[in-house]
Amino acid sequence: MNAETSPVIRPTPAVLTDFDDTAAAQNVAELLLNRFGHPSWLEVRQRFRDGELSLKDYQEITFVQIQADRSTMQSYVRERACFRPHFVELWQFCQANGIPMCIVSQGLDFYIQALLDGSNVSSIPVYAVGTTFDANQRIAKYHYTFTYPDAPELGNSKAIVVQQFQLQNHHVFYVGDGRSDFEAGVVAETVFAHRQMAAMCDEAGVPFHTFTDFGPVLDAVIDRYSRPEMKRVWSDENKYRTWLAVELAVCEAWTEAGVIPQQDMERLRTATYNHQRMMEIFETTRHDVTAFLRSITESLGPEGRWLHLGMTSSDMLDTGQALQLVAAGDLLLRELDDAIVAVQELAVRHKDTMMMGRTHGVHAEPMTFGLKLALWWDELRRQRERLVAARESIRVGKISGAVGTHATIPPHIEDRVCHHLGLAVAPVSNQVVQRDRHAHFITTLALIAASLEKFATEIRGMQRTEVHEVEEPFGAGQTGSSSMPHKRNPELAERICGLARTIRGNAVPALENVALWGERDISHSSSERIILPDSCLMLDYILSIFTHIVSGLRVDTKRMWQNLESSRGLVFSQRVLLALIEEKGLSREEAYEIVQHNAMRSWDEGEDFRTLLKTDPQATEHLTSAELDGLFDYGYYTRYVDDNFRRIGLLQSPVPA
Repeated sequence: MNAETSPVIRPTPAVLTDFDDTAAAQNVAELLLNRFGHPSWLEVRQRFRDGELSLKDYQEITFVQIQADRSTMQSYVRERACFRPHFVELWQFCQANGIPMCIVSQGLDFYIQALLDGSNVSSIPVYAVGTTFDANQRIAKYHYTFTYPDAPELGNSKAIVVQQFQLQNHHVFYVGDGRSDFEAGVVAETVFAHRQMAAMCDEAGVPFHTFTDFGPVLDAVIDRYSRPEMKRVWSDENKYRTWLAVELAVCEAWTEAGVIPQQDMERLRTATYNHQRMMEIFETTRHDVTAFLRSITESLGPEGRWLHLGMTSSDMLDTGQALQLVAAGDLLLRELDDAIVAVQELAVRHKDTMMMGRTHGVHAEPMTFGLKLALWWDELRRQRERLVAARESIRVGKISGAVGTHATIPPHIEDRVCHHLGLAVAPVSNQVVQRDRHAHFITTLALIAASLEKFATEIRGMQRTEVHEVEEPFGAGQTGSSSMPHKRNPELAERICGLARTIRGNAVPALENVALWGERDISHSSSERIILPDSCLMLDYILSIFTHIVSGLRVDTKRMWQNLESSRGLVFSQRVLLALIEEKGLSREEAYEIVQHNAMRSWDEGEDFRTLLKTDPQATEHLTSAELDGLFDYGYYTRYVDDNFRRIGLLQSPVPA
């Protein structure tokens, strides 16, 4: 792999946001003070703004004077306050992908929790001022849990919370609006600011993004999971470039047909779109295709009239999108091939590495680690076949006009355009390429992601302290916990699992987009703008992480053997059972009773299974000590491993002499 295609294992994002006037669209504290506070609270606020009082003093003076109980205030918050746009969407994305998100506020916990509960996001962690209520449910006192180390009288420090997340190897996105947020923004990696915080960042030279709602924050978090090449495929620049390529290919075909004069075509070949002008036109037309075309024709002469001749918007959109999907499919195939090679190398290396096989999480029978990996390898090859088929299914264009009749643009133009662009022709279409093709593509990505989640889940299970047979790569200086220095968590495998779930979720709208009204409606368009690029970007990312994990996986063969031995020989129960039935002629019921009786004693008393059998008259009546020793042979369970490897092509068959 070159530097651009090698996996970039970035710290996991963590989203921390202020509450009043930031997560909440209102200053909820002032909402309560206006309704229930003592009239003097405005004077106290002015003293705070003038620097005479700390925020801690301001809060303690004003809220203790409130003449309302907790229930009344919380009900008022739920009635009058709301979250800013896309806040809940951001939380849902973070929750689905194992990304920490919390509220960090100098406000009071009870009113923050009231809005969370009222918006069905009550599980969002809150770092705020704790409030204690008296017997009448009136505010009695406050307590602070993350105070300034040298100045606890100032109250809580948001910067300390940011640093706690950074110690856990998180890239912190911080969103805020005030003075107390500025200190957090100084140490955070990515800052979204408005109001006073934005002014302070601007004055101090702290980079920040202007905050209005949580949509751009969500986009920035998603962008953390984007790799350069795939990001370029789905960039606006590349999208508009493919649109122009389609338009010019249609013009070339019309020129070959004798409709567009050669001299006009020569000028058309120099056409370019103007992105800035396109955005200006879009503000009026609210139609991206007409804005795109006008941004081109404004710089052309009379020859501009030939652009989009006989076409409908979807001719350009769907054909251009097919070019993007094919390019994305090619990148995914490359990443999948890298994963297949990495698993193959590890499988062959550990073909004979003994380990315990488990069913229901319980010791079953011995196997080899290489055989487990061989199963993964074979599954990845099947996924590759599916991806090749899905890529081929989506590799079609259509230039057939408004409802697919070719009334305004004949089939030979469509044939010429698609051939020029390297696409097959959709044999029949209406206004769009049929969305079963797109559903096939996205559900295939979801299937691949499901396999990666399966493998990552197994790695996570095998890395558990009690098992500890493998361990994902853990870099020098990396930390697993801010409070427990010993922790080495499988966070990369967990990241795969979280993003795989999001990709799988995208399969649902892809399937629902298959059913459109008549010859086309636009209900598919909005979701495709999200699910197509996001699914490709996320799968590309988790494939690279998976390959990184497998390539650097630490395998503890000694621990595998210790775990194998820890069941005190119980794994040989079936061998003993079969020997009593096949070789000694016992009925299955008689043999099962002898074996199970000793197996349960081994479980309950912690005794060696073989020793118990050798001292059980019912067992020794049929099996000698030497016969029992012969049955307790691990090699019996792995004698066909080479055959399995040859069957799937991981091991060459021996050449006959």
